[in-house]
Formats: sequence, structure tokens, C-alpha cells
Amino acid sequence: MGGENHESTRELISRITAQYGADGFFSPEDQAFIHNGQADEAEAVPFSWRYEGFWVPLWALGHVDTLGNPTDICNVPEAVSKLQQFDSFDAFLAGLQLRSSGEILDAADLIYRYDWICVDSRIQGQPAPGGLNAASCMSVTVP
Repeated sequence: MGGENHESTRELISRITAQYGADGFFSPEDQAFIHNGQADEAEAVPFSWRYEGFWVPLWALGHVDTLGNPTDICNVPEAVSKLQQFDSFDAFLAGLQLRSSGEILDAADLIYRYDWICVDSRIQGQPAPGGLNAASCMSVTVP
């Protein structure tokens, strides 16, 4: 949703929220952020990481092809477009193809290994190797 003005982003959130009947899913902090037209980058960063938490279930449910590596934030426009392409939560569920438990467990193992190398690097006072984003490693969990 980067590059859009706050009003168009708020309208998009409102439309998708109504489409999915998700009014009750937002915390008071979420509501305040959505309605704050003056949020700065420091306020926005914690909310942008929530896309990572959404990306993993999209992958596990077969709505996106790959998790990707934790070197950058996930593909936010694609994540949002997945919500927009369905008329309702029921339609979203009807379109899923749940990945096998083995595939999900393999991804969880890899993410925990990424996280450990980031933690170990931080303990050693070194940057995370391979371009890993230490914040990404800590924010991504696999169901």
C-alpha cells in the first residue's frame, strides 16, 4: 500500500474489512493507527511487520507460492491483492489449498534456523549473514 495517500488506504481497509466482516478483528491500537492520518514512519513500522504475520498463513493456505527469505519485507501489494480478489471470507476459504504438514514443518524449521543465526550473530556483535534481516527473522513464525 506504499505510495498511496492515507485516505485511499483507509478506504481500502474499510472496503476489505466490510467484505470480510472483520470489524471486530482490530485492536484499539490498530483502530487508532488506521484512523491516524499523521502517523510517522516510527509509528508505521510495527504495523507494517504485521504483513509478515499475514504472509505466512497466505503461504500455508496456498494463496501465495513461496515464503521467500527473510531479507526484506514480504510482497505487501500481493498480500493485499489476495484479500481483494475474493468477495468474502467463505470465498477466500474455498480458494485455499492447504500445504502438507511436512512442507509447513520444513518451513518452520528453516525459519527457526534463520532466527537462531540472527540471534547468534547479534550475541557475537556481528551482522546477520546472507543479507538476513534480523527483524524479519524474529517476526516470522510458521503456523
